Parts: sequence; C-alpha cells; structure tokens
Amino acid sequence: MPGTFAVFGSYNFWLDTTATYTGPIDVCFMLTGPIASNIFAALRIMHFESNVFSNRTTTSDYATQTICAQVPSLSPFVLAAFEP
Repeated sequence: MPGTFAVFGSYNFWLDTTATYTGPIDVCFMLTGPIASNIFAALRIMHFESNVFSNRTTTSDYATQTICAQVPSLSPFVLAAFEP
C-alpha cells in the first residue's frame, strides 16, 4: 500500500470472472453502515496492478455510500483511506 494510504477496515476483495471481456471495467462498491462524511471523502479503491496497489477511484457518492473505480483487469481490490 502506498505510504499515504491505510487499509480501511476489512474491505478487501478478489474479483474474477470466467467471462470474456475487454477493459476498461467499471467496478463499484456500496458500503453498509454509517460512515462519517469526512471519512467517506478520504476513501479510495486501490487495485493491485504490476505488483503494487494503485488508486483507481473515479467517483464516490456519499448519499448512496457508493465508490467506483475503472480498472484494466480484475484482481485484488482494497478500500483504503487517504492519509496526507
């Protein structure tokens, strides 16, 4: 995980498919439970690419507690909080 990010809770996922696809792929996660707006604003979707986690976040919507990313492939994902 890059130094300015910390894993958020236990939000980690391995997404895979047997379907044929071409990228990019839009991936969205809807969080459950109350999350303060300032904490939600710091959340990013990190995607494991070329042996490192990269921030691939494209949008987030506090009202629906949804955060999205665009990625070239499916593999491990981690929800992380940006810590400047």
